[in-house]
Amino acid sequence: MTDHDLLQHVEKFLSRTSMAPTRFGREVMGEASLVARMRAGRSLSLANANKLLSWIDAYDAASKEAA
Repeated sequence: MTDHDLLQHVEKFLSRTSMAPTRFGREVMGEASLVARMRAGRSLSLANANKLLSWIDAYDAASKEAA
């Protein structure tokens, strides 16, 4: 997965959930500016990219259980 692919995955998640980018960044990494920095070209380490993807998967699973 490229940086662009990861950002597109995040953008789709934000659009689908209507979550603010700052909330997403705080929830995932404790960094409100995470998405803004990714949009500006920041690359995440493999460990942080995996953490981000795992967080999205867990959020989606919890949302399905609550529905």
